[in-house]
Amino acid sequence: MKQTYLFGLLSIILGLVAVTAPVHAQGEIPRFEPEPCGTFEVFKDAPDAVEGTDAECGYLIVPEQRVQPTDKTIKLGIVIIKSTSATPAEPLVMAQGGPGGSSIELYRYLASPNDPVGQMLRADRDLIAFEQRGTRYSEPFLFCDEVLDLTLRGFQENFSDEEEQRLNLEAYNACKTRLVNQGDNLAAFNSEENAHDVAALAQTLGYEQISFYGVSYGTMLGQHLVRLHPDVVRTFTLDAIVPLNVNAFQKAGESENRSLDLLFAACAADAACNRYYPNLEQVLFDTVEQLNQNPIPIVVSDQETAINYPTPFRGDDLLSTVGQLFYATDAIPILPKMIYDARDRQVDLPEIITSLLGIDRSMSEGMYFSVACAEEYFYTEPELEGVRPILAEAQIEDTKIINEVCANWNVPRLDAAADEPVINDIPALLFSGNFDPITPPPYGEEVASHLSKATHVVFPVNGHGAFPGGCSGQIMKDFLNNPNVTPDTNCAATPATPPFLTPATHLVSPGATYLLRRVFRAVADPVNPANWLDLIGALAWRGLLLGLILLFPLVWVVRWLITLRKPGEKRWPARLAPWAVLLWLVIAITFVGLQFVGVGVTTFGGSLFTAAAGFSRDFLWIFSLPWLLGLVTVGLVIIAGTSWLKGYWGLAGRLYYSLTTLLAGLYVLSLVSVGVFGVLFS
Repeated sequence: MKQTYLFGLLSIILGLVAVTAPVHAQGEIPRFEPEPCGTFEVFKDAPDAVEGTDAECGYLIVPEQRVQPTDKTIKLGIVIIKSTSATPAEPLVMAQGGPGGSSIELYRYLASPNDPVGQMLRADRDLIAFEQRGTRYSEPFLFCDEVLDLTLRGFQENFSDEEEQRLNLEAYNACKTRLVNQGDNLAAFNSEENAHDVAALAQTLGYEQISFYGVSYGTMLGQHLVRLHPDVVRTFTLDAIVPLNVNAFQKAGESENRSLDLLFAACAADAACNRYYPNLEQVLFDTVEQLNQNPIPIVVSDQETAINYPTPFRGDDLLSTVGQLFYATDAIPILPKMIYDARDRQVDLPEIITSLLGIDRSMSEGMYFSVACAEEYFYTEPELEGVRPILAEAQIEDTKIINEVCANWNVPRLDAAADEPVINDIPALLFSGNFDPITPPPYGEEVASHLSKATHVVFPVNGHGAFPGGCSGQIMKDFLNNPNVTPDTNCAATPATPPFLTPATHLVSPGATYLLRRVFRAVADPVNPANWLDLIGALAWRGLLLGLILLFPLVWVVRWLITLRKPGEKRWPARLAPWAVLLWLVIAITFVGLQFVGVGVTTFGGSLFTAAAGFSRDFLWIFSLPWLLGLVTVGLVIIAGTSWLKGYWGLAGRLYYSLTTLLAGLYVLSLVSVGVFGVLFS
């Protein structure tokens, strides 16, 4: 693993679809061919969406290339999420970023009747998830297996920087060779062909006009669309904006440096963040240096192949992970804690996040380079004014590799008009996230300056992409319904600063992320009993609670099969003993279970990212249970001691309750040792 700025950009957005599409003659181009939504495997993850009622699916068949046309065609996946209105307005066509990301994968959930943003927008119009050419649910899918294989090798092997650069270049070149040999014309996969495809979609489905939403690279596609086909576009919404006349890739180091500046300043200005995570900038870069010299061992869990990869987590990986998490608005609040966790060599968060972000089988690297090499990667040196040296060095290395890849990719450049700003009077809505590490708010301002009917909304605590969300969804709905009226954007001003996750706002439970990390391992490799034993051990605090759970009922069965009792057993300590053990078990299991729920249910933490680090202080009462557990344990000690003094039960009975008390005491001491008893007073 190693830090990169231009590979694997984390896109966070959404979308889905509707309208009964016309069926065209088999030989007609373009045409729409209906297919069951199950054709797109990922759509099976939306089980509450009813096909025919909530969504219709199929392929748009278009020419492979229009500049130099042949008889060859390609297929673009389309999911039409149906409006709930009897008289829907023009549809909203939604395009993912990357370039190379899957629109269907990220927007499918809008088809769910239980999705509030989807329902809000579907009340007025159809939503169409448009799978761009070359992406996952189009044919061909320009996926680079060679790059994935190298990523998985990288988890297992300790590549030097020079070796990793060489292997990266070899993997991309091998991918290009394979794609060409299988008959894919890489010159056909560019922004202008993409824009023509959107116009063909409108024509084929019988729409006079559409509204368009694009995120990240999708904003470039949107600008090309209104440049080439202005008549088909009623409105366009751009989210995480890349100006055509600004090379965002060349300025990637400057943009990430800006996001880090904002993070350090925001944490220093927040009393709780500054108290618990002071000198954040120095801690981050000192930790990067320390981890490069002495990495943390972690396990990356591949949820698709059921394989776990033990691998070192280096300082460069920490810096890369911080950069990626700026993309996800929900992840920004955990960044100070994650940095301090890495400093303290706590591996839970790094392992969980690397498992979430480190392996990607949906991104089309072939489409990425076909688009980017034709439009963006023609510079020789990145712009690095004011950029921290460690960031600058990483981008210089990336630029060198990318330019070599593009030289081998050998696709034609788009004409000069592709680099000119779009100037028109089509109503436009622009979203920017203040913490966005690749498309910062000044980019939105640049695009808006050339549009006569543009509204630019900056979300103060957002990363890369503001939609979906209740606020952005409502603004978009108002804009789409009344594009010539400036929408109310007041909701975008709140909150003004990130709600940092600190002990003042969240409970950071010892062992909570430890549990979640072991869930990842067990799910990734379910046939390996060691993973389940590890998870059970974590749930049982390394087997102590498990021992009680197994021992208690077993001895009760034996107790009623053979006579272990003596007459003195009927005194009150003896009568209380089984109920005290049962009470202890109920409290302990409840405490472990509530912690597990606390890190797994988003209502506790707001998202998987924050749930992985802690949960709301509203649930502080959970940590009264260990104190109650301690009191019951004291009672067990008294009962066990009395049993030996008074001769309660038989020898087997006294040994049983003594062993039970020992295990209970060790369990309580383990809670004390990791600080659980102090959480109630934190």
